[in-house]
Amino acid sequence: MEPDVGPVQLIVLDLGREHDERVLDRLDELRDAEEVRLLDYVVVHRDNGGAIHLLEGATEIDFEPEVAERLVDVIAPGMAAVVALIDHRWAKPLCAALTQSGGSLLHDTWIGPIELMEAALLTQEP
Repeated sequence: MEPDVGPVQLIVLDLGREHDERVLDRLDELRDAEEVRLLDYVVVHRDNGGAIHLLEGATEIDFEPEVAERLVDVIAPGMAAVVALIDHRWAKPLCAALTQSGGSLLHDTWIGPIELMEAALLTQEP
């Protein structure tokens, strides 16, 4: 039986100094979304000694040791962060088609709105 998930993305978000609940509220809205769905998240804090502590969220997220090591690399001491698992259901048929055709994903990256606007400005004629 095929799982009902598409590619799953792990994202780590710095909550900033305010630890504003709006970030968690936006994530929670994705729990029932159709195309991009939140599977789960945890809020963690890295203390000044370098240890990561669970502050809130599901405890059933069990990270492989290599993933946990990467988290330590991106979460600075003293920082609170959200570690979220996002299910990209929209991509499931695309991934199946790629697999069936012998193709594969060559690259993927995020482009923020500022970079996108800068790129658009570069392509405009004077």
